[in-house]
Amino acid sequence: MGLSYTDLQKMNAVDAIENLKTTYKKLAREWHPDKNQHRKEEAEIKFKEITNAYGEFQRKYNFK
Repeated sequence: MGLSYTDLQKMNAVDAIENLKTTYKKLAREWHPDKNQHRKEEAEIKFKEITNAYGEFQRKYNFK
């Protein structure tokens, strides 16, 4: 019994979501305003953009 095309699609979706989570965490740490005191205003804007984009993906694809 092998993997079906649907099984592979589901696996790819799970991998994509995990990749998105990892990338979000990395970017959130990188642009967190507390870690960027020398460019706090820019970091606040970037951090909000990153957080909002991640929130949109969570809502659209129903994951946490």
